[in-house]
Amino acid sequence: MPSSQDIQLAVNRIYRAMAGQRKTGYRDIRLGLDRMNRVVSETQEWKGVHVAGTNGKGSICAFLGGLFKQSGIGYGSYISPAFPEKHNGVLINGLYVNPRMYETEMEKVKAKWNGIATRWSFNHAEEPETLSPFELETATAFRIFDSMHVPYGIVEVGMGGATDATNVIKEKAVTVISKIGLDHQEYLGNTIENIAKVKAGIMQKNVPCIVDHTNPPSVVRVLRQHAREVGTEIILTWKAEPLLMTLDNEKWKLESYQIQNLLCAALAFRHMFPHKEIDLNKLLETKPFMPGRMEDVFYTSQDASIHRRKVLVDGAHNMLGIEGLVSHVDKHLRQDQQPVTWVMGMSASKYKPFDQIIDKIVRPQDNVAFVEFKQGTNEPPAAPANFGSEHAKTIVKDEGQIYDGMPDIEAGLKWACDKAGEGGPIVVTGSLYLIRDLFNLEGIFRKGMIKTRRPGRAQLHYYVQLSNKRKLTAVEEREFKQARRHWYLSPLRNPTFANRRETGQINSPKPSVEKSELQRKAAYHKNQIDGYKKTIATMKADLRDIKEGPMSSGLDKDITRKLEELEKEVSKHRESYHNAMSELRGYVPQQHKKLWGYKKIFGHERKPRPQEESPFLRYKVSGESAAMVERKQVKPWEQTVEEVALAAAAEERQSLRQTLAEQKKSEARSHRPKKGKEEPTNIMGPHRTHLIIICCHGIWLGGASRGQDETEWLIADFQRGETSTFIEHIKAGVKALSLDREEAALVFSGGSTRKESRISEAQSYLDVAVQNDYWHLLPGGTTDDEILVEDRALDSYHNILFSLTLFYNRFRAWPKQMTIISHGFKKDRLVDGHCTAIGFPLNRVSFIGIDPPGMAALASGGRGGEGKEAAMKGVSMAMGEWRSDPHGRGESLAGKREKRNPWGVWQGVFPPAVRDCGSLVVKEEDGQEVLDEDAKRPW
Repeated sequence: MPSSQDIQLAVNRIYRAMAGQRKTGYRDIRLGLDRMNRVVSETQEWKGVHVAGTNGKGSICAFLGGLFKQSGIGYGSYISPAFPEKHNGVLINGLYVNPRMYETEMEKVKAKWNGIATRWSFNHAEEPETLSPFELETATAFRIFDSMHVPYGIVEVGMGGATDATNVIKEKAVTVISKIGLDHQEYLGNTIENIAKVKAGIMQKNVPCIVDHTNPPSVVRVLRQHAREVGTEIILTWKAEPLLMTLDNEKWKLESYQIQNLLCAALAFRHMFPHKEIDLNKLLETKPFMPGRMEDVFYTSQDASIHRRKVLVDGAHNMLGIEGLVSHVDKHLRQDQQPVTWVMGMSASKYKPFDQIIDKIVRPQDNVAFVEFKQGTNEPPAAPANFGSEHAKTIVKDEGQIYDGMPDIEAGLKWACDKAGEGGPIVVTGSLYLIRDLFNLEGIFRKGMIKTRRPGRAQLHYYVQLSNKRKLTAVEEREFKQARRHWYLSPLRNPTFANRRETGQINSPKPSVEKSELQRKAAYHKNQIDGYKKTIATMKADLRDIKEGPMSSGLDKDITRKLEELEKEVSKHRESYHNAMSELRGYVPQQHKKLWGYKKIFGHERKPRPQEESPFLRYKVSGESAAMVERKQVKPWEQTVEEVALAAAAEERQSLRQTLAEQKKSEARSHRPKKGKEEPTNIMGPHRTHLIIICCHGIWLGGASRGQDETEWLIADFQRGETSTFIEHIKAGVKALSLDREEAALVFSGGSTRKESRISEAQSYLDVAVQNDYWHLLPGGTTDDEILVEDRALDSYHNILFSLTLFYNRFRAWPKQMTIISHGFKKDRLVDGHCTAIGFPLNRVSFIGIDPPGMAALASGGRGGEGKEAAMKGVSMAMGEWRSDPHGRGESLAGKREKRNPWGVWQGVFPPAVRDCGSLVVKEEDGQEVLDEDAKRPW
């Protein structure tokens, strides 16, 4: 069998063979986490907030960022695609990361990968596969989070979820899944349910997942099923609707999908910070919206024929987004039969329903310009503009309503402004790459643009090193100056700002009259320089137009002469500015004094870095094959459904074999009396030493399918799809009993938890077994001593305790061995939690865990109860509650029991009227009979 390295080598050869045959427009999209796991840091200082979905991911990230900022909590944010520049995809505390820092960190990621690849090539004479562009950008963003020491990282999924590069996040605080629809079918699947399954891959064990409750029921079912398999829960956004009571939507005019995005963000924030105030009106006042999403911009053409024309911009690139945009336009822009002028440009995809999108947008009276964006590296090609134009002609009244010029955004926008007339609404929509091209146009003005962080110490050191190598460009020189100024003004060094963080006050001494005059002079000359530069730029543009057109050469000479005069004026003002600044500083700046050392910039000596070992060599383990090691390292979310199912089945069989082997050993060393000695008398029945407990979870009401039809069961919504697992629990218990019929007693444990029926969970489980004739595992029928019904327990703690006391009440002896059968992911709670709290020796406890289909047994977690409200508490909270309250007597756990007890069933340690407690010490607490946790146990 080939090793994982052999397979990887073969894949690399295939990629290299294909590389030479890739056509123009090829997109390097590779799903999977292997390369990311090799290049990102092994430690993660920040907690991730992972956001997936088809629509609204970016908006949810923006709302979350606003909530973090409003609460004074530091955060980083990573969104994609980034525009207009790559660094605009990473924000730190609401500001774009400095572009030079982004470039520096990206170079470090490349250097790390190249180092790994070089060592790999040296050892294996093969070149490993390179990082894809998105993997490179993601690794860069995560490295920036680490460098900036942010406590939280808000991360938008690029595509899908399970195998998306962003899913390399090691520790997540919460996950969010927005509205899911059809998009990227070529990568994610052709049905909405398949896409939902892929996006559910961001879920992590014990990490709550917030889900937009307006998703179709089929999608919610898929997400809920996957959450059970992972060991977590989904929380639907309707739970956050009380927050909308104070929202002034008359003022904000949010569409329904925007409100859902807002609820996703608010509910995720509430789960992370339950005691932080959430004021949605204050949040919206900060305008926490994504660029290019329902954004109003103003356009002024270069020839000034169009001045500050308002344009609505929305990057709606699939049917869900288009439906939301059309709803907004119909409510707020379209008036009666007034035409709307559209400028559209989509990316090419055989799965994108262009005709349906056009039909949804365009009305017969509308004007439409179809344009194409400029394709960049690793970007999809633009859909041909003529395709949209031809289809739109079948909708509009006249072909003159369709733009037929050059299909670029600038020409199309000018046509739209002319066609719309004075005050007619104009909307630019489609691919986010088209929006990027729009924002890069000269004459586009955007309100409230996000600012960029100033260069920090790392950039300062970078520019010092660069200055030693070559002359800096004008842009680099400007940023070098900003970095030095930022270093000087730091509160760590400058007494003026030393107390600003604590008091908010600036310790700025009042300048002298002479100093104020110098500051005034410097400011005046600086303003003059800036003004002259703008004039010069405009005149140079005029000069270019004159040279390219038929205008008089005399005008050309006049403008050239005036430009020379203006340049002289700029030189005079620059000299006066530098003289004023030199007097203010008290010295003349010298270039060599700007080139500081590492210690001055960072305050300490540079630490030597250890040589990194190539992670490609991690499979060289003595005594084990590479394939075996790889199988051990495969994560559940990196396996296929079939692989997970096979692993689960194998694990269940192995668990049962181990349990049965332990039972055989126990039988061999049982404490039966030797021959010739008198056996103890048991007036209640045969001598039994082995207690088998089946923890019940639902109520079977009876039916022809003998439990196979889920509609015959009373279960909570979150248990849909689990009834077949309940039957497997019953069969496992009957099987265990069949292997130890002389010593074992099987107890079905579960009370009457539903007000719809007095039938207990335990009795209904027994009914299922009887109706299925115990699956022919118990030939000759059963006796009353073999199978018992414990019908008082309302939670997993009482499943164990009440089964123990029922066993003693029946046989007047405590069991020497206990086998528990339940969901695999409840093992920690049932064995390490409840058995430890009750005091039963763990070395005498066996556990058979069977989870819902397609899921390997997980280590811990669980649900908080049978009802919907309790279930919403989730796997992530259950174990924590039991750790802090091991006997379940606190307000939370005791309150859950009370809710699950609609028939007022007695909850004492022993059944009612029992006097013989078998030396088990109980006490009364708040009117209830409870276990005395400090007393010695009789077993």
